[in-house]
Parts: sequence; structure tokens; C-alpha cells
Amino acid sequence: CGFIEAAKEEAINTILEMAEYKANGSCKYLVVIGCLVQRYKKELQKALPEVDLFLSIDEYDDFWKQIELLVKNRQENITDKIEYVIYSSAYKLDKNPDLIAAVEKNLPCLLYTQALGSYSSLYYSCGVCGVHGKTSTTGLVGTILKELDLPTQTLVGSKIKSFGDTCTFTSDAFKQLDSNVENRKNSVFVAETCEYQRHFMEFFPKNIILTSVESDHQDYYPTYESIRDAFVDYICKLPIGGNLIFCSDDKGAVETALIAKSKRGD
Repeated sequence: CGFIEAAKEEAINTILEMAEYKANGSCKYLVVIGCLVQRYKKELQKALPEVDLFLSIDEYDDFWKQIELLVKNRQENITDKIEYVIYSSAYKLDKNPDLIAAVEKNLPCLLYTQALGSYSSLYYSCGVCGVHGKTSTTGLVGTILKELDLPTQTLVGSKIKSFGDTCTFTSDAFKQLDSNVENRKNSVFVAETCEYQRHFMEFFPKNIILTSVESDHQDYYPTYESIRDAFVDYICKLPIGGNLIFCSDDKGAVETALIAKSKRGD
């Protein structure tokens, strides 16, 4: 807000707070948009050099163009120290400036889901899935594991307070493991796995927690049956003797589990 004094003060404090993430390396770019910029753009540019880009309300239509220019102008993104690039499916290898630079340098480029799947194959992995509740459930599982003296890692799609306001947790016991593959196979890796575009099919679960199933992502799953069947296929990736834990209060989860059971006698 660029009008109410208390709101302006809160906005400035929030910008400074976000700048700290940039300073410690967890944030690459800091962009500020809105009516505060509309009224005080020149003053903000002078007072807050930590901010990479200020956009006013009447510049909204050029938002992505401005972002692309910002990234394109940062040649240091893809350096000689980088061994490989992991990227989101929201970006295209032939469109995103960073990815284009990576391809030109012949760097291996992996989708996040591919990298997650490859990583999960190294451990005793548990995939948490469901249309709703998977983030909270993964956080709860990780918080419980955090209290146990076991070699564990947890990856969630959001910051978790009990993890120290990060989205990952690695136990001390896990950090003490050597590089021996056999030793790591017995350590536990828990991850939130996403149903969109069947991304979770890249994962290698030994156990699956299913929270709920209902119609969602209609751009990819036009019917309830299509998204339900995706969850069934994911469950069928479990190895012989693998475990499915599902919410018996959710009609979709129950139906999905029963169909999977009809396909898998174990």
C-alpha cells in the first residue's frame, strides 16, 4: 500500500526482510510491485539498492518481459562452476535465458521431478500425495522424524516452522552417513509428490501416504476419473510388500485404494 502510513512502513520492513534472503544467497532476485512503487518509485530506487526491479501498477502488462530482461542481463547465473541444472516444468529449455545458456554450455539439465525421482531411488523413500493436505501431512511426518535418532531427510513444498522455516530437514544421523550406497539405502527420505501432469510417476516410493482424491487440475485431468486413475497408477509403482496409508474419511482416497487393491493382490 502506498497511502496508509502504517501499511507503507510495513511494506518497507517486508522489503528489507526479503533483502536479507538475497544477502544470504537463498534469493536471487528481489522485485517490488504495486501502488507503493507507483507513488514513490524514484525514492525507492535511491533508498533500496538491494531491489533489482521496481514495477508500478501501469507496468503490470510488461511484468514477464521485464523479468525476462532482468534474468537475461544476469550473465553470472550460469557459471563454469555449475555441473548441472535442475529446473521447473514451468520453464522451457528453448525459452528461458538461463536454460538456453546451460544448453549452450552442454550442461546436463534435469526437470525437478526427474531429479527428485532419481534421488528417491537411492533411499527408503516415502511419497506423500493427495489433492489436498499433502504439504501439511509431509510437514507432520518430517516433524515426527525430526525427534527420532534416525538417518532421515524430508522435503516439503512449503516452509515448515519446525524445520527452522525452511522446506527441508536433514537429521544429524543422516549427515553422518558415508557415501556407501548400501548404507544410504536404509535411510529414510520423505517427500511431497505432485499429481499435476503425473509428475509423481518419476518418484520411487517404498511407501505412499494418500490424503485425498477429487477433481482438480482440469487443464490436465478433464474428469475425476482421469485424476483418480493417475493416483492408482502411482500406487501401483509400490514394490512388492510396499505400504499404502490412506485417509479412510476421504471418499476419493478410499475408492482409489480399492481400485489399486484390485490391480495389486499384495
